[in-house]
Amino acid sequence: MVRGIPAPTIMWHRNGMEIQNGNLYNISTVENGFTVESVLVIESVSSSHEGNYSCTAANEFDNGTSYSFLSVLTGNSYNLIMFIIFPYFTIWFCCIEDVMIRKVTSNTTALVTSSVTLMCIASGIPLPTIAWYRNGSQLVPSLASFTINGTVVISELELTNPQLIDDGLYTCNASSSRGYDSREFKLTLQSECSSANLSFTYY
Repeated sequence: MVRGIPAPTIMWHRNGMEIQNGNLYNISTVENGFTVESVLVIESVSSSHEGNYSCTAANEFDNGTSYSFLSVLTGNSYNLIMFIIFPYFTIWFCCIEDVMIRKVTSNTTALVTSSVTLMCIASGIPLPTIAWYRNGSQLVPSLASFTINGTVVISELELTNPQLIDDGLYTCNASSSRGYDSREFKLTLQSECSSANLSFTYY
């Protein structure tokens, strides 16, 4: 299993020679987003299959290799029907992208005790971490939900029963080893009967 942006390609070799999918070898490769999983299955193993096996993953930025050695034991005490090589190595073959907030809730007016959902969408490589603040004080992370889609993080802060104390200046802060980005907006809560007004600002 290997991860990369863009998703890397995987090649198998035995003693330096590329292995082709066929009757002797069964290569199963599944790509899921930026993750690629490849398994090599050798059926009807014999001494002719002995050797050094390698799995190489590469994209335009980098490459990496995992190695395995297969030793076949013969005799009455051994009856090997199938051998499976399943390497696991995680390497980010990737470009670097600065942190950027793509979308955030604009100034919002809502009713006290009504449900309000505040949203912040940020991107970056490596993935940024999103933190929420109200009037300069950080909110408990468990109050927000987080969804990851590739290089994008979507965070939603849901206020299910807001009170006047929740009124104020909200800040979405996205940060990673590449830096940080932040956006502010004001939430105004009203006690009288009026319609909520939610909008978004794109960057």
